[in-house]
Amino acid sequence: MSDAHGWAAPSGEPAGTPPPPAQPPAGPPLQPPGALGTPGAPGTPGGAQAAGWGAPPGWTDVGLPLKPGIVPLRPLSALEVYDGAFQAVRTAPGAMLGAAAVVVTVLYAIQTAFEVLSAQSLAPLAVDPESVESVAELSGALTTTTVSTLVTAVTELLATTLLAGVATVAVSTAVLGRRIPFGELWQRVRPRLPALLGAAVLTVLLVVAVALVCLLPGILLLVPAFTGADDGLLATGVVLLVLGGLAALAAALFAGTRLALTTPAVVLEGQPVLGGMRRSWALTRRGFWRVLGVLVLANVVMMITTTLIVAPFSVLGLVLAGAVADPSSTASALAALVPPAVGAVLASTVLYPLTAAITALLYIDQRMRLEGLDVELARAATSA
Repeated sequence: MSDAHGWAAPSGEPAGTPPPPAQPPAGPPLQPPGALGTPGAPGTPGGAQAAGWGAPPGWTDVGLPLKPGIVPLRPLSALEVYDGAFQAVRTAPGAMLGAAAVVVTVLYAIQTAFEVLSAQSLAPLAVDPESVESVAELSGALTTTTVSTLVTAVTELLATTLLAGVATVAVSTAVLGRRIPFGELWQRVRPRLPALLGAAVLTVLLVVAVALVCLLPGILLLVPAFTGADDGLLATGVVLLVLGGLAALAAALFAGTRLALTTPAVVLEGQPVLGGMRRSWALTRRGFWRVLGVLVLANVVMMITTTLIVAPFSVLGLVLAGAVADPSSTASALAALVPPAVGAVLASTVLYPLTAAITALLYIDQRMRLEGLDVELARAATSA
């Protein structure tokens, strides 16, 4: 299991097919009463275990599952998934937190620079709307804001994809109780980056497309209603838009959950873009609600934690910006935007790797449940 080949999907069976039950090892026939070893008696030597009655592979001699690393090698509970993610970060802080700190710092530096440009372009309009002298000036400000939003979305997608790949490899080795140097980790992640980015972009486009399809009927009715063509369509359009929004949320959760394990499949199994997406879809065919629940709870907790961490920095930014004499100046924009960015860096440095580790452990858990991966992991751990 030291390389991607050890994580390859089982061949000859459809993904998600449970493995056949393990057969106990063959041994000699049962001995009659009294023949089993007792201290000082003939038969099996005292204190030894009769042949054929040992614990099965992957289990200890007291009947507990083998745990060479951050989680036991058996189907995991939700709490064990969360605990394993924390243990993974503690086991490989350099690979996970160090990489996250560098990537996230670059991410928020780029985002903050574009946000400052956007704030400067919109500052005259915010201070005095009548100061905008032409449509071209307003259009330029809106264009800058749009570009800033797109850059923020793209850079965040790149950062989260890269960190997800790094965390996946780190977790796959931590499960076996091993630590991987960052150089070796990067050598394993780097060849998979094009497929990782392709899968991430395709997943986002798919989720957005599904959401737009759900929202389209309401939007088509609201456009003529707002232009005055038919006021009677307004109420119907609003109702359809609300229903479409709920349908879009449900569809996004469904598609996002079914495709959530794409990154581990691409990194660990060497799957191509579409192959990784199909693999994730197959692995989440069973246990969908469990995977959804674990991911939703994790993301809710992460969002709340991020808000609590960033809030004091945002207040500090407002105080500093208020102390600047000219609210439309670059200094005012920097004072308002830099402190929240620092708070976001601190929060994301820890939370991005944790989220990626949870996803990687869900992938391993699904394969242990459906494909008997725990047997292969136990064999790899005991043969190391």
